[in-house]
Amino acid sequence: MGARAFLSRLFTRAPRPQTPTIVIVDKSWRAGDLAECIVDGTWYSLEDGATKPGPSKGERRVVTQVELSGDAAGHMVLWLTFAKSRGQIFRADQFRKIVPQADTACAADADFLPWLKRQPVREDV
Repeated sequence: MGARAFLSRLFTRAPRPQTPTIVIVDKSWRAGDLAECIVDGTWYSLEDGATKPGPSKGERRVVTQVELSGDAAGHMVLWLTFAKSRGQIFRADQFRKIVPQADTACAADADFLPWLKRQPVREDV
């Protein structure tokens, strides 16, 4: 082995290992959640690329199924299915989860009522 080949092997960097693409996914989606569309665009079929009808920006739909799987680029994506769009799946990052505020208030009331019932009744004279 010549000096040039030896030095070439010594100072040549090894190829860096491919790091997997990390996609942040909101895994809090559940069936029954209310989703609001946040994108304004055309929806396409995954099979043939044809345009398909889908929700418009600001439209709200009820989630019927949630699935975590890869997309065409190999990224892990959370997919949502809606009752109104049978047979179609949509990327969860194109929707905003609507959290009902009344449920939070009712839960707080339910926690507070037992404490309130334990308080002695006071009569004002």
